[in-house]
Amino acid sequence: MKPRHWFNLILVSAISAGIAYFVFQWAVTSYAEPTCRAYAASQGLTYTGYEPAIFYVGSGQTNLGRDGDCKLQDANGNPKTVTLVTASGPQFGAPFLTSFALRPDIIFGAAFFVVAFLYAMITRPFTKQ
Repeated sequence: MKPRHWFNLILVSAISAGIAYFVFQWAVTSYAEPTCRAYAASQGLTYTGYEPAIFYVGSGQTNLGRDGDCKLQDANGNPKTVTLVTASGPQFGAPFLTSFALRPDIIFGAAFFVVAFLYAMITRPFTKQ
């Protein structure tokens, strides 16, 4: 590959990674954490954190289709884990759409495709054939 192509690949990858990071942070702060906090309050528990599904390691379970877990604590200090799907309740629309934003691998792939396409459309008129 020519050095120019390496530069393009690195540039598109960096922009896509930035987009994936910010979309993921938006989904966590605007949907996952408020949902976990509301579930904890309704069950008389304390919200301690949110663990994304992408970072589960060595449990022997697949991460596909998982949106992550709400980390909770009861009054005695015992930890409890509830999936985000359970915490969201019977709602369907918002949890389904934000489940894509809670998967950085999916967001990076989609962002890479879109950024590469837009970059090609912008730079094509200026590239020598």
